[in-house]
Amino acid sequence: MTEEIQVFMDSSVIEGKVGAAVILTRWGKDHRSLHFHLRSVIDFNNFKAKLVGLLLGMQLIKTEKVARCRIALGTDNQAVISTIQKELQWAPKALQYLAVLDCL
Repeated sequence: MTEEIQVFMDSSVIEGKVGAAVILTRWGKDHRSLHFHLRSVIDFNNFKAKLVGLLLGMQLIKTEKVARCRIALGTDNQAVISTIQKELQWAPKALQYLAVLDCL
């Protein structure tokens, strides 16, 4: 990838608990990461955890000190990509997702 900033995210369900993690890489800088432990698999599923991972990735991007640059987001879930593409067509709904960042 040639993007200056690369963000990779994943989620998992282990022993009945759900979580998400994200890492941001930038050439010449230390890697930065965030993770979030959701409750049990009874309350959350892996798809929701992947969406949380995406929000965490956006939070890391938001805190980067760059004017403008190309950013790559990497996820292994086509449903998450499809959801984001649909939501970004309607700015108010996309902003609802971003508002969740402040709650995490």
